[in-house]
Amino acid sequence: MLCLCDLCHGGLSDLQSHFRGAKRLIELRQERTIGCFVEQYLAWLDVMAAASHSRSSVFSSQEIITLLGESGDRWSFDAIPCPSDQFQIVCEIVTLYKNQLDPDNSSVETLTQVSEIKQRLLERPAHCERGQNWLHMTEAYRFAIILYLLRLFSCDIDEFELDWLVSSVLYHARATPPASGWSDQLLWPLFHAGLELQDAKRQEWVRERARCMQSSGGFGNVKSALVLLEGVWKGKRPAKYIDLMLGRGSGTVLLI
Repeated sequence: MLCLCDLCHGGLSDLQSHFRGAKRLIELRQERTIGCFVEQYLAWLDVMAAASHSRSSVFSSQEIITLLGESGDRWSFDAIPCPSDQFQIVCEIVTLYKNQLDPDNSSVETLTQVSEIKQRLLERPAHCERGQNWLHMTEAYRFAIILYLLRLFSCDIDEFELDWLVSSVLYHARATPPASGWSDQLLWPLFHAGLELQDAKRQEWVRERARCMQSSGGFGNVKSALVLLEGVWKGKRPAKYIDLMLGRGSGTVLLI
């Protein structure tokens, strides 16, 4: 609840105590919530918050696999937009980055793993089982995760590949109906595509979609994300991806 309040009130969060306290409460309970929904959602929030900050996630990859339980390949409810198979890859990416001895200078072995993760993402079958909107939302996440992966590890990207990845995210985002539960869940993919935009027309489309998401969903982290994008579009981009989310004062932007 504290984490969701932070999302509502501008998307700035201290992050330090929320997830450790919540995990401790889970450990003290003998029973799980129906479908393990609350536990799964906490793990989702924890990992996606850690993905853009220097802090490590509280929930480990093995704990998340345990929380997914027998379903394994899908969340218990549809409230989480990133499919569980893609999310487990995000967990792998975050763990790989945090476990480096020198995150500023990735080893050859690490970059080989990065390339292998990228290939697995590209080879994953599309999620067509729940209709067109679900397909477009999950495909937007697929290509955004690749963008995130390549920027997090400071990989060299061919300009044609970069344009393909960004265009893919925007195409699938545009295919979701605006002011809907589908499009309102696409802040994370749109942010990572938006970081690469130099075309004024595309930038304006992202602005309009962000305003629509802010009006429809009401979460303040949309506005905070747009502020960060406006800074990047003006040339104010930090050298390291992990420094992007530094907010005002002691807070950091919680981008989910």
